[in-house]
Amino acid sequence: MDHPRLSKEIQIRDSHPKSGDRDNPAEDQGFEGHLDLRADAFHCSENPFRDFGLPNPDLERAKSTLAGWIMKALDDQGLSTRDAEARTGIAHSEFSRIRNVKLSRFTLDRLFVIFAKLEPGAEISVNLVRP
Repeated sequence: MDHPRLSKEIQIRDSHPKSGDRDNPAEDQGFEGHLDLRADAFHCSENPFRDFGLPNPDLERAKSTLAGWIMKALDDQGLSTRDAEARTGIAHSEFSRIRNVKLSRFTLDRLFVIFAKLEPGAEISVNLVRP
């Protein structure tokens, strides 16, 4: 395992402590088996916020959906956050927060207003379902 271009430290770190070789890196790291990605192996609902037990999961899902539509509108129109500010009158920092999915400071109605300013001809409908 002596490589003239590798430092001794790297050579030592890359070798298995017992045998001196790392034939199977997954085995060395304690990985046993494989990841089961079958649909019946785990349960998830249509709302990941609910799956993670977060408070107000429906509100968070609605906010993230609207944020996604806003980001798509920015991308489709080729707008930077500064361009979006010039077009809508909404501070570029608001668009930056949306792009970085920092939505805690936004209300649902504020996100609707931002989206409507970016896509003035869009028709928005909300479907409320009682549990």
